[in-house]
Amino acid sequence: MFLPCGYAVGKTLKAAFQVNLCSSKAGIYLIKKLPVGSGSSIPVKLVSVKAIEGIFCYNLGMEDCLFCKIIKEEIPSEQILETSNYVAFKDIHPKAPVHVLIVPKRHVEKPEELRPEEISDMLNGSEEIAQILGVKDSGYRLLFNVGKHAGQEVDHVHMHLIGGTPSKGMY
Repeated sequence: MFLPCGYAVGKTLKAAFQVNLCSSKAGIYLIKKLPVGSGSSIPVKLVSVKAIEGIFCYNLGMEDCLFCKIIKEEIPSEQILETSNYVAFKDIHPKAPVHVLIVPKRHVEKPEELRPEEISDMLNGSEEIAQILGVKDSGYRLLFNVGKHAGQEVDHVHMHLIGGTPSKGMY
């Protein structure tokens, strides 16, 4: 199949791209190259390409991501809140009585790759989530584990909201 702009399956893209969901069930994304300097660069690898209604759509290899599957509702979760930027659901291995993961819908691996509106929505939404779960007044933690040494187990950035019990210090 002819790929526009010379992109090939298996090639890692390193320029700035606008990525739009084309088919949520298939994990297929539409990629549009952005002008130089108009966006951040996040390397993505093309896994497959498919023409849907005449538009070339690319599978970015995120079909194996646990959180992407939860976001696409391929895996069940106990969802607390959803916005256009994130989904918040209960952690299946909670470290406290209240342990929620706030996960951006766009697949990124590190907090610095989040767009300002995504991080703002996640932080502002955490107050509503804390209110829903009854820990707003007693207190809660917000944290990111970044990288394997910090305890990040899924390579899809996510923020933890933890509460419901007094904190025992920083660690």
